Parts: sequence; C-alpha cells; structure tokens
Amino acid sequence: AYDPAAATLIDDAHADGDVPDLRWSDVGPTAAQAGWDGYRHDSAKSVTWAMTQAPRGLVQSGVLARLLAPHRDIARKRVTLLYKPIDPARAASLVQSDVRAAEFKATSTRKPAARDSLALRSAQATESEEASGAGLVNFGILVTATVIDPAKEADARAAVDNLGATARLRLRPVYGSQDSAFAAALPLGLVLSKHVAVPAALRERV
Repeated sequence: AYDPAAATLIDDAHADGDVPDLRWSDVGPTAAQAGWDGYRHDSAKSVTWAMTQAPRGLVQSGVLARLLAPHRDIARKRVTLLYKPIDPARAASLVQSDVRAAEFKATSTRKPAARDSLALRSAQATESEEASGAGLVNFGILVTATVIDPAKEADARAAVDNLGATARLRLRPVYGSQDSAFAAALPLGLVLSKHVAVPAALRERV
C-alpha cells in the first residue's frame, strides 16, 4: 500500500514460491510527506475522502458497485467501511428520537413531501426491528485513491467525486489528517476510537 512499485517484486517472489520475510518495521513507508489534502509515500501519492452523509432514502444492494469497481484514472482504490455497534440501552432511545423527529417533519405540513413520508416509514421500521432484537451500528466510509504518476492526481480526484455521487454518498477530503486517514483505511484492524484524544462521552454528543 505504501510502496506500490514494490508490489510486482512481492508478487513475483510469491509466484516463485518464495515468501518475503517482512517485519512490521519493513512495511511502512521509507519516506512520507503528509500535506493538507494529500499524502506522498514512497513511489505514489494518495488522497483519502471520508463520508459526511450516508445515502438518503431507500438504498439498493448495488449502490456501491461503481465506487468499488476498478477505474482507469486510479492506480489503486480502497473503499473501507468502518462501523461500531451502539449499546442496546442507548439504541432504543435513538430510534425513538428518530421516529419523533420524522413524525414531526411529516405532520408539520398539510402535504408532506414523499421523502418525508418515506423517512417516517423507515424510522418506524427501524424502531420495530430494534424492538425485535436487531442491533444498531454507527458507520462511516473512507475512500482512498492512489496514483503512481502525480500528473494524474487531478483525474483521480475528479473520478472519486463522480463515483461518490453515483453511490449517493457525500464525500469530503480528510483535510489535515491525510496520513492518519490513509492508515485507518488499511486492512490492519485499527480501532480508531482508541487513538482519539477526545473523551468518548464528548464524542457521542458532537
């Protein structure tokens, strides 16, 4: 991930039956530079976006298909789903609050918008499922685009902007934390909440 140019060498070694002896001290970048809106690491440059708004309304199973598929303008693309289960005791109050908010919005006008009516039915369905024992989770999505040629960075940015729209996601670059976001999107099992200095009680109210 940090040095895409080395991927071919590692693949060739595996093909020859030779498993490279890599330690944790070997797998990070030899050199890296984190910018405000990008991250330069060894032989490539990456930009990571975070989801700021989930898809609204009904979500079909293929909504992320184009976002997940390879793209000609992006050498490597990583889409990472982050989730954290919500405590059952807190989940009940959350779904009830969502139902009350949806009811207020749907009944505040004589002719509610179709989206408001759908949101109310969705909130009521979630409340019913939670009462039946279903759990709730907080989730987020990180999208990382990596290019080998820095000249293609603008094309990669435009591609992710378009792909986010097709997935009905609102994405925003992780300004000022590109190196941390890059690491968070890797399949390393990092629990981000354990590396945040803000107390958990305060984070839940933000």
